[in-house]
Amino acid sequence: MEKNVRKIAALGDSLTAGYGVPFGRGWFSLLTRLCPEIQFYNYGISGDTTDGMRERCERLLRKVQPDELFFWGGSNDLLLGSPVTAILDNIQSVYSLCEACGTRLILLQCVGVSQNPGPYGWFDPAWAPYLREHFFALNQGIARLAEEKGLVALPLVKALAENPADPDIEDYLLPDGVHLNTAAHAAIADYILCSGVLDLKSENV
Repeated sequence: MEKNVRKIAALGDSLTAGYGVPFGRGWFSLLTRLCPEIQFYNYGISGDTTDGMRERCERLLRKVQPDELFFWGGSNDLLLGSPVTAILDNIQSVYSLCEACGTRLILLQCVGVSQNPGPYGWFDPAWAPYLREHFFALNQGIARLAEEKGLVALPLVKALAENPADPDIEDYLLPDGVHLNTAAHAAIADYILCSGVLDLKSENV
């Protein structure tokens, strides 16, 4: 009898798509290479918001039928001024779709953006305090949702900052102050593997 192949998908924005780093150096691509016995499907789209991810989720689940789904979204929403409550409502909808399909949802908390964006920054420096406050609130909401639903919510900032309570991730950001560099993607892939969330013992990888 042929062994069922484990399938893992990722739903997200440019941080999942691997914008700004060489092909194959994004965190999800690195997981693909490190776990060859698993089939990976990257549904990261640059510029997407959680509204778009919610709308795409049902089609993704129907087409791929993944065993697990990584969800990483909310950064673009906050940069566009969307309220945290609306983002959490979309994540709740994604959870409901996954639950109905028997797909395990793994939530990834946001890492934030630069607090001192330079001349190439994608947002006005005056927005930095607002964004810091709202990224923190979003991650708190994701953690509460995960606890309520019995999900895993990985605080990815722990892969990049020695003090997650007051993270300094400037060295891991591209000049635009939003996207992550290759070192950040490598650290995130390693953090996910070391977290044990994928339970790779049974995969012999």
